[in-house]
Amino acid sequence: MAADIELHGCSMDTYEMLLACLELTSSGRALPSCLFHWVEDSADGVVLHEVWADRAVWDQVLIEFLLPATSILGLPLPTVRTRAVAGYLIGEGDPIRHHAPRRWFREDAPS
Repeated sequence: MAADIELHGCSMDTYEMLLACLELTSSGRALPSCLFHWVEDSADGVVLHEVWADRAVWDQVLIEFLLPATSILGLPLPTVRTRAVAGYLIGEGDPIRHHAPRRWFREDAPS
């Protein structure tokens, strides 16, 4: 399942503090069962985008960790939208050359 978490009034600096509350870093590993996470600025804060392998784990993380951490930081309750994910792709190493069909790369092609 995918989750979009809108943190209203949250700056990128506050996002970094949120990660610290969760004992995470912006260049580290995600929480268990979180397949990936990325963040972007929005008009009134930041939006976290995540894909989770297990809905029950996501619900537990939201209730036991994320909501208390936003409260500690003085943020209003986030707006959370979830949806089913039909499938996803992951990369390893160079995301293009490792997974693209060989015909996409001709070693003798002019640069």
